[in-house]
Amino acid sequence: MRTIMERLVNQWIHGLRRSDGLPCVRLRRIPSSCYVYMALWILSSLIAICFAQGATELPPKMFTQQPQAGSAQLRGNTKVLLCFASGTPSPVYRWKKDGVYMTSENLTDSALRIQNIQRPDAGYYQCVASNTHGAILSNEVFVRVACEYT
Repeated sequence: MRTIMERLVNQWIHGLRRSDGLPCVRLRRIPSSCYVYMALWILSSLIAICFAQGATELPPKMFTQQPQAGSAQLRGNTKVLLCFASGTPSPVYRWKKDGVYMTSENLTDSALRIQNIQRPDAGYYQCVASNTHGAILSNEVFVRVACEYT
């Protein structure tokens, strides 16, 4: 780790040039204890520059709304599961049922609508929010389907 920091600091120091092309500093030997502090200073400067230039894209961090199972749904009704997550750029949503991604063109929304719910629709559902920087999983919820007795 120390050698990586030494190389980083040396490259940075020796890369500094005045407008006339001459080096800004001429150092023969830097005490090894200074490398850690100089590397941290360089790193914090680079991070500050990135944020100053508007590099504020972040992976989804948390769900602002988790799916809720609610009570058992009667067969034939519509069950709606909602999830929302924060992140920049805005997350895209996918849904899993019993640990497997559901396949359908209408499953990229933060709302999952199960229309005309039937017994095979019962199971564990989970929302996946993702963007170009990462993904997070919601809590699993168990959706129950009830039969109407007459």
